[in-house]
Amino acid sequence: MLTRRLILNTFGIVMSLLVFIPLTMKLLSDLAESGLRQFLTLLFSDFALITANIGDYVLTLLESAPATSLSLTLIALLAIIFSLAKLADSYSDFKKI
Repeated sequence: MLTRRLILNTFGIVMSLLVFIPLTMKLLSDLAESGLRQFLTLLFSDFALITANIGDYVLTLLESAPATSLSLTLIALLAIIFSLAKLADSYSDFKKI
């Protein structure tokens, strides 16, 4: 029973990683296409301009961020973390025997 849980939790981590890797690549390409980097570099070059128009700047950042790719990548990351926690619990139960 515990060995099966260890195998299933390991399988969950592998599947989460297999989903996470392409989603991360998609997020990186969407970030490059969105122009978010140019808006973030504006933070360092014209800080006084940004502080004068902080509301518009934040809305521009939110509009240019790839929300779908970002949320899917974060969900996959949470699945990896959850799977690792379950694997650690299963492994600690396995070591007690």
